[in-house]
Amino acid sequence: MKALFEQVEDYLQAQGYLAKGGQILDAKIVTVLKQHISKEEKQHLDQGEFPSLTRELPSSHERNC
Repeated sequence: MKALFEQVEDYLQAQGYLAKGGQILDAKIVTVLKQHISKEEKQHLDQGEFPSLTRELPSSHERNC
């Protein structure tokens, strides 16, 4: 367990954070849905454009089928 905390401390220090004794670090690992974009949207992103964020999302029933 000590090795795990040392790895976390090394990572945080590499990112510019310094945890001192007595501090509590709270984190939670969660899963996120993978975003699927169309080829057309990918082309817009590759060109530095941002496609509309207002497209209709499938209903929960459609996602579970």
